[in-house]
Amino acid sequence: MKPKSLFAAVDEPSLSAEECRALMTRIYAMAKSDATRVNIASGWRGNTRFAGGEITTSGGTIDTTVTITSTIGKRQASASTNVLDDASLRRTVALSETLARLSPEDPESMPELGQQSIRPVNAYVEKTADLTPEIRAAAVKKVIDSAQSLGKEAGEIFVAGFLDANAGCVAVGTSKGLFAYHRNTDVTLSTTTRTPDGTGSGWSSAGVRDWSTIDPTDLARRAVQKAVSSRKPQAVEPGLYTVVLEPGAVAQLIPQLVGSFNARNNDEGRGTFSKRGGGTKLGEKIADERVTLFSDPFDPEILGQPFDAEGQPLGKTVWIENGM
Repeated sequence: MKPKSLFAAVDEPSLSAEECRALMTRIYAMAKSDATRVNIASGWRGNTRFAGGEITTSGGTIDTTVTITSTIGKRQASASTNVLDDASLRRTVALSETLARLSPEDPESMPELGQQSIRPVNAYVEKTADLTPEIRAAAVKKVIDSAQSLGKEAGEIFVAGFLDANAGCVAVGTSKGLFAYHRNTDVTLSTTTRTPDGTGSGWSSAGVRDWSTIDPTDLARRAVQKAVSSRKPQAVEPGLYTVVLEPGAVAQLIPQLVGSFNARNNDEGRGTFSKRGGGTKLGEKIADERVTLFSDPFDPEILGQPFDAEGQPLGKTVWIENGM
């Protein structure tokens, strides 16, 4: 695998499972708390921005961040660092433990997990991990050339956009014996086009794990089609209209909805689905009966992380079923 930028000091964009485990072992040996949890996020990110028919910026980073969570009795706190020498790790462990001693007791504190049975998810694609600046630039050129060619009837189309790719891993381990590791890649390419008269605008986007499934030319076509067809818009009277949202638009809305499903917030009357006077809307209709919303890390279209930040295995979760 080639370095991802001129500033890359290593050939691999993230730590291996063995490297994560070794790093955790070093930290456990430094800890004096009742239990220690280590979360690692390691990886590479590269991006290319373009506007006015040319690339305007291109950048990349490689980073590994370690978060250490210390449990002392029913007290818990965390500290993070991205400096991994022994002295820095010792300081971070000491800080985490000091903060834990200063924290109030949590009556709902749960013990750290031991080893879990976690089904792996293969969400790492080498073609995405190998998206060098040169490959990204070639893809951007396809978007720009295609958009300007397809939009000739409207004049000189303005083209802008952003390509953002990352490859990395997350790992969680505890001094009680837990270790979980997951690698993933993802890439998003979006473009905005505008007609020269300023009245037409179009946008399209694609986000995937596998870079080879993105067609820059098709992305440009969709954006230009919207820009050209939206020229010289006419006034529309206020009223109720049926609107069909593209997948990209729905994808912008769903994360905000998922964040509203926090059980504690709703139970305590602070959530979207809390009921006035107490209780929640669990079991009640909150959407059209044709709406079902679920998350599944094993869905081939998603390939998500199969465990949470505490190492709890994740599976399919239904959030809304038939509107309820």
